Amino acid sequence: MAERTHRTLLRSTCLALGSLLLGLATSGASCFNQSNANHPETLRHQLACKEYLEKQDLDAAETRCKLCLEYDRNNPECLNMMGQVWYLRGSNDQARDWYKRAMRARNDFPEARNNMGVIFMEQDADYKEAATMFASAIKIDPGYQDARWNLALAYSKLGTVEFAEAQQKLDKKGANKVDPQVLKATFADAEDYYGKADDQLRRVFELNPKHFKAYGLMGFIELQRAAYAPTQNVQRRNFERSQDMSMRCVELAPVDKPEAVQCRGNLGYVLEQLGQCDQAMLHWMSCLALAPKEPECQRGLNRAYTCDITRSGALKKYIEQVSGNPGYAPGHFNLCVAAFEANLPDIGAASCENAIQLDKNLCLAHYQLGKHYRNVLNQEKAIGYCKSFISCTGTQNPAEIQECKDLIAALEVQ
Repeated sequence: MAERTHRTLLRSTCLALGSLLLGLATSGASCFNQSNANHPETLRHQLACKEYLEKQDLDAAETRCKLCLEYDRNNPECLNMMGQVWYLRGSNDQARDWYKRAMRARNDFPEARNNMGVIFMEQDADYKEAATMFASAIKIDPGYQDARWNLALAYSKLGTVEFAEAQQKLDKKGANKVDPQVLKATFADAEDYYGKADDQLRRVFELNPKHFKAYGLMGFIELQRAAYAPTQNVQRRNFERSQDMSMRCVELAPVDKPEAVQCRGNLGYVLEQLGQCDQAMLHWMSCLALAPKEPECQRGLNRAYTCDITRSGALKKYIEQVSGNPGYAPGHFNLCVAAFEANLPDIGAASCENAIQLDKNLCLAHYQLGKHYRNVLNQEKAIGYCKSFISCTGTQNPAEIQECKDLIAALEVQ
């Protein structure tokens, strides 16, 4: 699951702007095939190319960029945007050629260098060359956030390659327990790259404290470091830092982003290692609700349940039901009810919330959450869930509706 933290969509920052320009230029035709950077038509077509790129209208963007280049064949912005057109079309070789031309036209062009680094990273898996390109972009523009993030990701990938090779060396030795000095030496290259990634991520946080991908990647790096920690105390600190970073990622990542799943998986694993199996279950269940087809979420839930000494027979039945069919909303609701009955309110609340995420018209889940948040004195959520229960279009019971109306009336007076 942790490796999925690396799966990130890379984007450049060269897209912007906004007024729609229709039709081809009609004035200044006599200037075609000449280098005329100051001609007003050059800028007009450049801006139009940016706008069409932003709208993902690649054919229109290509047309406008070509016109821009007919006025100014060495216009670096238009050369770079032609690279973007071909990158978005999935033709990385042609994109690479345009980025090279953009860099020849303007050597101190950070966006073109960043975009070339993306090609090295994605197409060639040449993380060292990618890191060189990203670092050169940052040297030109130290505040270039995307290049910093990409550089951190490249270093992390290099660290993970070295980590895998170090693990293989230990496996060949057949060593379950090794001397701390041996661990340090074996994983030295991995730690060097992880340290460099860590440095860049901290700079990313300075530029954008809400960069959820950066929190997720740092959480992953701390998990990797825990595998070669020289002592149990150091390992525990690695796990706790991973927990903090992954939790921050969960708080910030939109639920439709892969990082929302990856960070919940990291949290589930970390909490298992810290012996907090019931809390691990919460995150593995949320992981399953967000990604029902992700096998690691299912395996994690089963592991967390196995180590949870508070489990009951009924809870076991519904854990197996959710694990076997994670996209089935009533299964999550059944687990919710069983968990509340077993006096495991956190698991109950998480399960009902998962059920609602899968089926908002599972009315009794709203009802259960309204009662739960009343019991834990969260007035706002109790009122909110009771109101959603009353307006729910699924199965309802008149007595439960009245109970929620009474609860709303009582709490809103307070």
